[in-house]
Amino acid sequence: MDDDDYMRHRMHNATENGTRVSEEITPSEQTFERSTGSSDLAQPRYSIQKLREPPNVLQSLGIPLLSGETERLGGKRGELDASAARQRSRGRDACCMGSSSDGKRFRSSAFWTALRQFGLRLPHTLKSLGKNTGEWFLDTLSDLTRRTVAFGRRYWIAWVLMALAGVALALLGRFVFEPLSWKGWFTFAVLLILLASLVCSWLPTEVSFAYAVVTLMAFFVISPSEGLVGFSNTGVAAVAVYFMVAEGVYRTSALRSIFRVLLGRPSSVLMAQIRTSIPAAVVSAFLHNTPTMVMMIPGVQRWARFNGLSGAKILMPMNNAAVLGGSTTIIGSSVNLVVLGLIQQNNVTDPQTGQVISIGIFSITKLAIINLAACFVFMFAVSRFLLKDRENVVEDVVEHPREYTVAVMVREGSPIVGLTIQEAGLRALKGLFLVELSRKNGHLIAAPGPDTVIQAQDVLLFAGRLETVAELYLIDGIIPASTHTRKLSVQMHRRRLYEVVVSPFSSLVGHTVRETNFRRKYHAAIIAVHRGGSIVREKIGDIQIMGGETFIVEASEDFGEHYARDSDFSLVSEVGGSERPREDLPHMLAAGFFVALMIAFAVSGFMSIFVSASLAVLGMLVTGCMTYRQAGASVQFPILLTIGAAFGVSGAMQVSGVAAQLSLLVVKILRPLGSLGLLFGIYVITALLTNVITSIGAVTLTFAIVASKTTGIIYQANVNVYAAIFTMMVAGNCSFMLHTGHQTNLMVHGAANYRVSDWLKLGTPLQLVSCVVTSIAANFLYRS
Repeated sequence: MDDDDYMRHRMHNATENGTRVSEEITPSEQTFERSTGSSDLAQPRYSIQKLREPPNVLQSLGIPLLSGETERLGGKRGELDASAARQRSRGRDACCMGSSSDGKRFRSSAFWTALRQFGLRLPHTLKSLGKNTGEWFLDTLSDLTRRTVAFGRRYWIAWVLMALAGVALALLGRFVFEPLSWKGWFTFAVLLILLASLVCSWLPTEVSFAYAVVTLMAFFVISPSEGLVGFSNTGVAAVAVYFMVAEGVYRTSALRSIFRVLLGRPSSVLMAQIRTSIPAAVVSAFLHNTPTMVMMIPGVQRWARFNGLSGAKILMPMNNAAVLGGSTTIIGSSVNLVVLGLIQQNNVTDPQTGQVISIGIFSITKLAIINLAACFVFMFAVSRFLLKDRENVVEDVVEHPREYTVAVMVREGSPIVGLTIQEAGLRALKGLFLVELSRKNGHLIAAPGPDTVIQAQDVLLFAGRLETVAELYLIDGIIPASTHTRKLSVQMHRRRLYEVVVSPFSSLVGHTVRETNFRRKYHAAIIAVHRGGSIVREKIGDIQIMGGETFIVEASEDFGEHYARDSDFSLVSEVGGSERPREDLPHMLAAGFFVALMIAFAVSGFMSIFVSASLAVLGMLVTGCMTYRQAGASVQFPILLTIGAAFGVSGAMQVSGVAAQLSLLVVKILRPLGSLGLLFGIYVITALLTNVITSIGAVTLTFAIVASKTTGIIYQANVNVYAAIFTMMVAGNCSFMLHTGHQTNLMVHGAANYRVSDWLKLGTPLQLVSCVVTSIAANFLYRS
């Protein structure tokens, strides 16, 4: 037997008898020498030690021993020495005989020992495996349950709606609905998921509607031509064109002068509400309420601060007035234009005469004016008591704002000349501090008080944040004090403000602004400086430029493109909201002329609403009232996508039979109340959907119930077609209860820092007033 076989033989037998082999040379062992007698070939001696813990041979094979087996193997203490002696004797004999049979016996014994241990361990292993699998399953189920509960808590409204809708569908299918095809029930399911997504804001509105219409087309509920019909509708196209018309009016400042005269200086909150609400309603009737609010919100906020009033008590009433004003004409809101497009697409007929109904720009005006008057009375009576003063905390949460120093001058004829600093609203600018005032005669007033009277050509030195500096720049009657801005060759309406950071390696570093000839080199004028929070009192030309310094410069609209990669600047960024509209009389008159021409053509019937509006846009582009880029940027494509996709969903409701079944249900419930009850039901359904899922989605879904061919409410009940459709239009516009109901609600919600409770307190009773007045007025104005 060779040395390796002898070593394995000793280890095997020691392991079988509960021992451990340690590769140590122990002096107490006698040296075994080979038969050759050579002492230098002596092998290491192996000590045999007692096993004090379970042997690890089988464990290394992945077969741990049972506790009982371990005790049995470890308990043979008396046999250990004798066994070891026998093994040494066998080893010597085998070595002397040169036999190889021990290797075979070793391998055979190891195999059967391992097999026996595996058999003993198998039940325990299977039990452990089952236990671990069960624990994994329970842990997974627990985690899934926890996630589901968290999701349910976050979107509990959706769960409630889905549960109620499921119960409603079951009851409807059992007691009310006639058998629907699979397309009808599938459309119901898609509508349910769509409503849940809109209520919980899982996805943007336009994406939710797009997913819904694509799903309906994919399952052949509607054809592609039916699903995409909204994108070829003239009503949808008219919405896009009216955005451009409003942009052209805004760019010419045609409304700023009118608003400046109408707003004036109110004596109370009530007068301020009246002065802002009436112009908003009138303008919204002809220029679309969304662009109107975009134009008015910034100016009214400055005007409110100028007069020491709370914007929170003014903006919501003004927004409601704009919404109500937009409902008074067909061209005043997207809702009315969408309904007009649906009417034209479906060829809605009068059930009494059988003729296709005709709706003009002012067809809805009588009903909408009555509703507007009632809502105005209620709103002016209670809104100033229900709405609280709220500060706009958005600007105040910015940590460590970058402060600039900017000098402005009060021009001759400015509306703030003769007013105190307090009356001019210059102390109410958030994040802006008036450092000093310099008179024309050189008299300097440091930290002027609120009673200091402003004179023409006064130079005011402010320190403040970027956003407020940009707002100061737009105040009427205030111009940059630097003469360099007046020397720029760029027209005022093409100028922008840019934030510029000087590179530490710039060639400008170490020189004054005058030495660098900054204006001629970059075609820009510095109007504000930021230098580590310190106030810079030097004149702009005397400022020594330092690396890392930040300037606000006034330059042309392409300054950012030209100098974004200039080595002198580390950063060039345009300041948002710094565009100035035109202020020249010819362009104001041109914009007003094209708007008047548009209205005249549409009212006379000489041209359709879409064509007359397109002609107005073309005229404004040709005369330079706005640029092509401004016209394109004014179109709100998410709204157009929502409208186009909503047409497809509405069509699916009609072709699948869902709209017919819902119409039957509404008529069955409300017929005992007569036509007034049906009009009331139409208003409630539309208004609830409007406040929850936006106005455009609401009217497209409600239209399928009210006016779908032969199966709508107007065909199944004795309700005047104009009364039903106009009631639906008014309800679709009146989204007073939640800030999510209309895009203008979202605008004022952030601008005035409103809370949901503010909308509910004023909007809920206002919605009830509108519901009652509209239903009664429509029932009497449009009798069958």
